[in-house]
Amino acid sequence: MNEPIDIAVDSGLRPLMPKFLERRTLELAQMKEALVTGDIALLERIGHILRGSSGGYGFDRLGEIGTRIEAAAKARDAALLVQLVAEVEDHLGRVRVRYV
Repeated sequence: MNEPIDIAVDSGLRPLMPKFLERRTLELAQMKEALVTGDIALLERIGHILRGSSGGYGFDRLGEIGTRIEAAAKARDAALLVQLVAEVEDHLGRVRVRYV
């Protein structure tokens, strides 16, 4: 079983965190659908969003995966995109937010 991923988040972000996580869950569903339909442009856009938004909330690893998704979409590397979307799903499924 995979261990939880604890992320320390500034307590000032507490009111924003539910919406942030809800948005990431929605994007995950969109990425899965994009894999099925072959919508590489959508995967690139979501990767870009993950890259830009995640670090500010303490989700550095998610931002790194977003960077890789954006690059894989630009390279049209479908196999890598499948792997990276699975990494996003795994990450979001194990994350535990701890406010500091």
